[in-house]
Amino acid sequence: GRDFLPESDLIAAMATARMRGVDVEIIVSDKNNQLIAKWASDALLPELVKAGCTVYKTLGPFDHTKLVVVDEHWALIGSTNFDPRSLRLNFEFNIECHSPPFARAMNTILDVKRTGARRVTNHELATVSLPSRLRGGLARLFLPYL
Repeated sequence: GRDFLPESDLIAAMATARMRGVDVEIIVSDKNNQLIAKWASDALLPELVKAGCTVYKTLGPFDHTKLVVVDEHWALIGSTNFDPRSLRLNFEFNIECHSPPFARAMNTILDVKRTGARRVTNHELATVSLPSRLRGGLARLFLPYL
């Protein structure tokens, strides 16, 4: 599985939403079976946290499910990774649901995931070593191929 690897357009959209006062929460697995993808994903987190997005890392096993919930009215659930390759090239399956009861049920699942997760903080990101930051930056160069 891959991690959360949004392109700059999606990062900009999330940052813009934060500027408008929208709460943006991102929950990702702390574990990943593709090390380079994890490094690239971790390298993107400072930009999101700096923009005011709340990022959580789940401590359990890797979870491949993708879920987006908006205003407890709309949900998107499926297999599409938030990365260029998956959004453009892979054959993925998602279901879009305009259903407040379903969206609330999905929010309940996210509440459970948040409870068992740790929040990524500015302090944590500021203490990442220079070699790790360089490794993450190098991994980001391969973003279109991950």
